[in-house]
Amino acid sequence: MVNLDTASRMPPLLKRSPISPRQQFPLPATDVAAVPDWEGQAVCVAASGPSSPAILEQVRGRMRVIVINRTFEVAPWADMLYAADSGFWAVYVGAREFAGVKVAPEPNCKRYCPSIKLVEIKKVQGKRVDKLVFDDLGIIGGGGHSGFQALNIALQTGAWPVYLAGYDYLPKHWHDDHPQVLRNPEAHQLQRWRALIDAEGVAVSDRVFNLSDVSTLNAFKRCTVHQALASLSV
Repeated sequence: MVNLDTASRMPPLLKRSPISPRQQFPLPATDVAAVPDWEGQAVCVAASGPSSPAILEQVRGRMRVIVINRTFEVAPWADMLYAADSGFWAVYVGAREFAGVKVAPEPNCKRYCPSIKLVEIKKVQGKRVDKLVFDDLGIIGGGGHSGFQALNIALQTGAWPVYLAGYDYLPKHWHDDHPQVLRNPEAHQLQRWRALIDAEGVAVSDRVFNLSDVSTLNAFKRCTVHQALASLSV
């Protein structure tokens, strides 16, 4: 972990690039409700790994925040909640009262929470695409899990930079296990999901940074929360 005291000493990649993500990726001018226009704004995407709660406490009010699954319980003030499984919306009733934008890829989720905004996971010949997708707003890659999908949404918003919290891919979440009606990830799934993010992350590693000091991801440069917040003021 690099530990620099001032923004002036920070590596150049931690400073905001003058090139907009929306200039690099040919996104259409027409947006969808599930993908707000956050161009040029910093965003933290917070998954359910053990590093999330402490990071979220520090970034509150300093950048946009997307929370994934039960991490809304740590940050009910976040801008967006993303949860892919309809079972999540059925079991975690409190998520339906989340005040920010609620996003999911399954139309069935709206049975439990009609205010959900839908995105679509791209398919080719009926099979989900496990790559980051930028052709159309609101059409995203699958990557096997919500963390991949939420990162794709964050990148489509035009946010810059994007910081990751809780993308740890460790055996346990910050919270207790989901009930049996929902799935808890097994070791082989964590390994596959991590590999997919690492493979796709290379192409966006100039705009995505990992705030977790326990993450097992390799694709993204790590930085401390102090570095991230300092870079936003330069």
